[in-house]
Amino acid sequence: MNLNELIGDKKILGLLEDFSDFIVIPRENDTLPYLYKCNTEVEIIAKSGSGSCYVRNINDGKISYISSEGQVVYVAENTCKLLELVIQYPYWLDMIMLSSNVSTDSYSSMHIELKNERLADIPDYIELQNVLIKRFNVPNSESVLDDFISAVKSGTSLNVLSSVDENEYEKLT
Repeated sequence: MNLNELIGDKKILGLLEDFSDFIVIPRENDTLPYLYKCNTEVEIIAKSGSGSCYVRNINDGKISYISSEGQVVYVAENTCKLLELVIQYPYWLDMIMLSSNVSTDSYSSMHIELKNERLADIPDYIELQNVLIKRFNVPNSESVLDDFISAVKSGTSLNVLSSVDENEYEKLT
């Protein structure tokens, strides 16, 4: 899926931003405003409200997340898998940050707790999620979680360097 196709759909863009902190932007190749550069050509396809961004590797199409501090993690095979992740698990980053063990068991148990927190904060969470699931034909959450864990475990060949001093940032996992 080409995320630029969504640029005109303000309702869906608003839902993605409010629900998942996933802000679709016109694609750009310049990472310097984010104060880093990558070891391969990337295209910025989305960002978060905190200054982090999602990049697509031009060579293989894989999607990585780069935090506002320059930490990187490979999260999805393509943009379809990325949308599935941010819709089914909008708290996927919390799962990484809160767990020292990338596994189905640890992520599944965290999923329940994080989902309950989300429900407490956003009473119509399930309704909003269902709108997005229907719009993008997102599969069941177990297969999405398995794809995400596989991506995180496989790691990334993307290296992120400071545009100031050329030091390499660390990986998130």
